[in-house]
Amino acid sequence: MTPFMGLFPIDREAVSAVCASYNQALEAALQGLETAGVPTIRIDGFGWFRNIVASPAEFGFVNVTDEFLLNWSVPRAGANPAEYFFWDFVHPTTRGHRVMADIARNGLIDYYSPRNGKNHPRALVNSLNGLVKAKKP
Repeated sequence: MTPFMGLFPIDREAVSAVCASYNQALEAALQGLETAGVPTIRIDGFGWFRNIVASPAEFGFVNVTDEFLLNWSVPRAGANPAEYFFWDFVHPTTRGHRVMADIARNGLIDYYSPRNGKNHPRALVNSLNGLVKAKKP
């Protein structure tokens, strides 16, 4: 889904298979930690990445197929980087990172929410609530 993939005749199915294989190995490792008593929280970053690319307007993006920087260094003339999801061929813009961070933060808050019956210590919920209500510096 990155602009990099459009530059070379790379088999998208093969790249997706490698990503899926990595995610399966990561899931197995996290499951091993859980079995050993170490709690883990999973946020589906790849799924949200796909959602952003599939529905850019929902996330406030105008362009999710092209990179803001041409040739890794030259900004597109007259373009606003906040409208682009990709900064360069593979990396999200600052705003793209912010959207992904907001999604991750909301996932953490949802995970620890008392309404989900996780029975985690109240201190964790309070600390996450404090994080959400914190003001930007």
